[in-house]
Amino acid sequence: MLKRRDAFLKKSALAVSVALLLSAQAQAVLTGPVDGNSSSLLIGENSFITNLTGTVNNTFLLGGGAFNLDSPGSLQFGSFSEVYNSPHSVTLGRDAGQAESKYGVAIGKSAEVFNSQHSVAIGGWAGIENSSGSVALGHGSQVSGENNVVSVGAGPEGYGKSVKGAPETRRIINVSDGINNTDAATVGQLNERFDDAQVFLLQTNERIDETDKRLSTVHAELSRDIIAGTSAAVTYTDVTALALQDEIKDGTNKVRDELKSQGDSLRGEIGGVYRDARAHTDSQVTAVRDELKAEGDSLRGEIGGVYRDARAHTDSQVTAVRDELSRDIIAGTSAAVAYTDASSLALQDEIKEKADETVQVSRAYTDKSVRDARKEAKSQAEHLSDVLVKNRAQTDAAIASNTAAIRNNSHRLDLTEAWQKMATERMNNMQEQIKENRKELRESAAQSAALAGLFQPYSVGKFNATAAVGGYRDEQAIAVGVGYRFTENVAGKVAVAAGGSSASWNAGVNFEF
Repeated sequence: MLKRRDAFLKKSALAVSVALLLSAQAQAVLTGPVDGNSSSLLIGENSFITNLTGTVNNTFLLGGGAFNLDSPGSLQFGSFSEVYNSPHSVTLGRDAGQAESKYGVAIGKSAEVFNSQHSVAIGGWAGIENSSGSVALGHGSQVSGENNVVSVGAGPEGYGKSVKGAPETRRIINVSDGINNTDAATVGQLNERFDDAQVFLLQTNERIDETDKRLSTVHAELSRDIIAGTSAAVTYTDVTALALQDEIKDGTNKVRDELKSQGDSLRGEIGGVYRDARAHTDSQVTAVRDELKAEGDSLRGEIGGVYRDARAHTDSQVTAVRDELSRDIIAGTSAAVAYTDASSLALQDEIKEKADETVQVSRAYTDKSVRDARKEAKSQAEHLSDVLVKNRAQTDAAIASNTAAIRNNSHRLDLTEAWQKMATERMNNMQEQIKENRKELRESAAQSAALAGLFQPYSVGKFNATAAVGGYRDEQAIAVGVGYRFTENVAGKVAVAAGGSSASWNAGVNFEF
């Protein structure tokens, strides 16, 4: 900015030299039009208005030692003020100056606007350079190389021109609440919004807690359902297996009992046949023995009688009779023995035939019973195998269904965890945004408070300047404003407030009737 000012001063010196050459005998105070046909006014000692490129027109200058060069349609008040190539500009204040700044406004001691179009610098040593559409408000406030901004402080070290005693930042206070979307908001409004945001955050946290509880409940219910389903499947499988085992065991025991009963029955029948055959054989043998004994006893009686008769009849023939009787007895005994043997053999053959027939009948019955039992056991086993296969298929289907349900529930839990993570991230972002909005709202509230503290222009004089400060909680702002009464019915004012990292401004025109 110092280089710009030096260049400006060089051009100003050249312009002053030209003007002095043109009017070497200028009066100390000049009153009236300049160049005769320009509709301009100059009042001040050693001051001049000139235009190197054409006729000066519609220019007003008030102040000693001031000059206006190539700036038609400009308004200039203040001793030693300088305006160069800044048409339609307003410069108010001692040592205030503008250069290369169309439609600029510089108000205040040493206020400067260089190479900045449509910009406003208000305050002692306030300055704007290389900018467009910007505002600098307050003592030493600076704007350098930025467009469409409002500054209420000197900024950090190295920013713009250094001004001793100028604060880097200011706080705007006494600001009314904003109404429209583009209005400045007060800290109170921000606090209300912050409180609303806190309430919303609390409600959101409550909803998140409720969601967590619901998720926990769903997770617990799903876990219980999974455990219950698995337990039911296992229980069903165990019960089915136990039922199959019991059925197989019952069938086996039934077959075993039937076989045992049939075997016992066969054993009883075989034992009865054997006992009957043995009893019949014993009775036959006993009868034969009894008959042989009776016949022997009879023969013994007869032989004794014969013996006695023969011995008594003829002793002389004893030897001959004895020999004959011995032969007869031997022959009778042999015949009796042969008959007994033949009877015994015939009886044994008959008993053997009866026993063989009984064994064959019993064996055929036993084989048939065993075949029937095997057939029944095979049928029962096939039935049990079909039941087991069917139950196993049902068990497998139930396990597959439970597995699919577990996978589905796991997927739902993954989606729920992903949604909860996304909601947490969004809440964190929302909290950061709330913090930033809170800071901006407090700054806006401080600026609005400062703007609200400015005095309005009255009809006492033509020009007035006012300043005010404002704040809200830990934010402060400063506001400055100027007003000018052009006529008894028309007045205008402009005000700027700055605080923190932002600023606000306003301008107005008043028509009175």
